[in-house]
Amino acid sequence: MNSQLFFILNLVVGGLFLVWFLSARKGGGRGPTQLRLKDQAQREPRGTPSASTTSTTPVKADSDKRTPALEPVEPEKRTEKSLNVLFLYNGHDWDAYAVLGVPAGASLPLVTEKYQELLRNADEGQTEFYGAAYKAILKKT
Repeated sequence: MNSQLFFILNLVVGGLFLVWFLSARKGGGRGPTQLRLKDQAQREPRGTPSASTTSTTPVKADSDKRTPALEPVEPEKRTEKSLNVLFLYNGHDWDAYAVLGVPAGASLPLVTEKYQELLRNADEGQTEFYGAAYKAILKKT
């Protein structure tokens, strides 16, 4: 199939689709839903109680008494503790815990263990980076 035949076939299919789309819009399909507002005015609203559901018991006299307003209470102020330790290395900010691969706020023994494991498997350039992260955590704690 050459490109001219392919182009003509696409034009025919596109034209058929356009004709189908325009014909479906005019006569086919239903129009918008019409609201029946006149019927609604005659009906009783849903939220109002009917005569059969209202109780015939008298209202107690205690219901008129109101409870005194409570004095406003100031909520306790909570301070957030930042668990992340940021350090600057090679002109970029780094999260020390993320560099070492431990959760933020991890205990010092866990951080030390992970740091030593990373040093065993690291290249020379990486040891400086890991060392800077470990020193930043030591300064913070």
